[in-house]
Amino acid sequence: MSGLKELVEVGERLGLKGAELKQYVDEQKDKERLARREERDRETQRELQLKEKELQHAEKDKEIRLKQLELEQAEKDKEIRFKELELAEKDRDRAFKQIELENQVKLKELETTLAREKIQAELKTEGSLPGSRRASVGSATSNRSEDEADNHSGTRTGRGRLPKLPSFDEDKDEIDAYLLRFERYANQMGWPRESWSLYLSALLKGKALAVYSRLPTGEGEKYDVLKAELLRRFELTEEGFKRKFQTAVCEAGESPFQFVTRIKSYLDRWLTLAEVTRSVDGLIDFFVREQYLSTCSKELAMFLRERAARSLVALTTLAEQFIDAHGISTGTGVRGQRKDDAKSLGDSTGSGQQARPNVPSSPKRGGHSPSKKRCYICDKVGHIAKDCYRRVKTAGFVARGQFRPTAIWG
Repeated sequence: MSGLKELVEVGERLGLKGAELKQYVDEQKDKERLARREERDRETQRELQLKEKELQHAEKDKEIRLKQLELEQAEKDKEIRFKELELAEKDRDRAFKQIELENQVKLKELETTLAREKIQAELKTEGSLPGSRRASVGSATSNRSEDEADNHSGTRTGRGRLPKLPSFDEDKDEIDAYLLRFERYANQMGWPRESWSLYLSALLKGKALAVYSRLPTGEGEKYDVLKAELLRRFELTEEGFKRKFQTAVCEAGESPFQFVTRIKSYLDRWLTLAEVTRSVDGLIDFFVREQYLSTCSKELAMFLRERAARSLVALTTLAEQFIDAHGISTGTGVRGQRKDDAKSLGDSTGSGQQARPNVPSSPKRGGHSPSKKRCYICDKVGHIAKDCYRRVKTAGFVARGQFRPTAIWG
């Protein structure tokens, strides 16, 4: 931008004076103002163009972002629909499997019912067969020979001969004794072992029949599988036989020999299921472990039983790990029992003397006369447990649920 002085000097050099010089200066100033205005207009135009381009870019970016969001949403919707279809497919499969399982159970129950009805009908038929056979043959000897031939051949199913055993009654029968009788009968009849499950199912009812009907297809035809499930259902496991052995009492009408045989069988099954070595060291190891488990805390006993410690070394190692991890001090338990069970064995008067467990307290004054007292061992009136003649027979038992290992060795 030229100054006024410079314009005057330029005009004077051009030979302008007075009014002409003034006109020249004004014209130059107007030109400069016009040039500046045009420059400003061009600058403004450039700024507007830049802003317009920025807006166009922003619009394009916005459109691109919207398209990306639409694509992402469409992808999410597709995944959601796919998952919904997958869940619906799983629900259909689950429903089909449930229906198939229910049909299998109903079919097995129907087969069992038909088999039982067939057995009942054949047993009725067998009841009438001997007379007609004797009438046709004229001799009972021929009938016996025919039955013996069938038994010897081991194919009783050829003439439809099925078990002549009473059905299992869970209120009266012990499942292990019933299965033992069935196995002996099946061996005597010469039945093939693969048919035992079918024959046994015809004799089951109640909970036992429910166990058979719930076995998967193919497993129900295996006698060993059915037997194991029945024993588990009726708690005839290692813990079940242990409980039976420790709580067994002489029943009414049971002779000492029968009682001893029964508890011996409980002990034998307990030791077998516990996988105990039948040697002095093995038995000592086993009963020491059981004694320790019966005296330690419930938490420690549960911990050790869950890990199935089968030796004293394993048991003591796990017990020490448990005690160290939980910061438990030892030696605070009650001798011969768990600490939390001690109250039930204490004297009711609080004198600190230990009473015999499970022994009924003597009647209060003014109660029943001595002749009305009932012995909890033999269940007879007229005396109490300490005077019972049967007490000698149960010397090896302190009470139900408490076993004294020294009785085994004595």
